[in-house]
Amino acid sequence: MENNKNKKLVILTMVLTTLVCLLPIVYGLMIFDKLPDEIPTHWNFAGEVDDYSSKGFAVFGMPVFMAVLNLVVQIGMAADPKHVNNSEKIKIMIAWFVPVLTLVVVPICLLAAQGIQIDVGFVITLVIGILFLLIGNYLPKCRQNYTIGIKVPWTLNSEENWNKTHRLAGFVWILGSFLIIFSAFFGHEIVLFPAVLFMVLIPVVYSFALYKKGI
Repeated sequence: MENNKNKKLVILTMVLTTLVCLLPIVYGLMIFDKLPDEIPTHWNFAGEVDDYSSKGFAVFGMPVFMAVLNLVVQIGMAADPKHVNNSEKIKIMIAWFVPVLTLVVVPICLLAAQGIQIDVGFVITLVIGILFLLIGNYLPKCRQNYTIGIKVPWTLNSEENWNKTHRLAGFVWILGSFLIIFSAFFGHEIVLFPAVLFMVLIPVVYSFALYKKGI
């Protein structure tokens, strides 16, 4: 009975998150005739548009791509043999990560195409920083699994290594997230990628060091 309830919840989450990813299409259709043939879809660190896509791709292609990516994430979590180890709160945050990002990114592109001035670097950096902060807060509670967390050979081979690595990762991710959020307010969006790199590398290096110590 419990398994059937969980399966229904997983399917419901898949459907809802996928629909949310496709939601920007509705807005795109409402303003389709007002949009130029080329839509800005990428900005550099100076906040200048450096890449464009067709109107059709921006309105339909981007949401569909994000919806497919969302399904890949959802199916991967559901198929994980150790999915029961995952914290429910972490699963919820991971499940809604792509949909939330879609609701931010796609409308920004469409609004910018209409000439509406948006500080894209600030918005994207702030949203990513907040999402990483929420995930980092729950990383120490994440138990050994194959889809969520710092999945390297050494953490997957040792539960002790996994737990110690994720306790450190939680601290590093929270610290890195605050750095990303502060950088958004002070116009230093360039900090985003180095911060994310260190948020990934530090736990991985620490995990390897534990492995070399026999943990």
